[in-house]
Amino acid sequence: MREPVCEGTSDYYPDTNCSIFYHCINGYPELGYCPNELYFNIELNICDCPMNVPECIRGTRAPLLSTTTTDLTTPLDTTMTITTTTTTTEETTTTAPTTYTV
Repeated sequence: MREPVCEGTSDYYPDTNCSIFYHCINGYPELGYCPNELYFNIELNICDCPMNVPECIRGTRAPLLSTTTTDLTTPLDTTMTITTTTTTTEETTTTAPTTYTV
């Protein structure tokens, strides 16, 4: 038996070809085609006139990025340590690490 591959709550997923979409049924994607030069409208989950699907350019849409949530309450590490070394012919001088916060 195949494992379900559809994720999330949406029943429909677009393809990079604007006339193709996937309809998830019981966790499995079924390929669908829009008729008569229509494009799949992500917001309405229907085949629609190309002028109503602005993300499609000449029948192609950019791949959707996977959705990843980020915890915005945890501060990001914004420190940077830079160590520089200056070498002369008589001695080596090393500057101590310097930490900058941005």
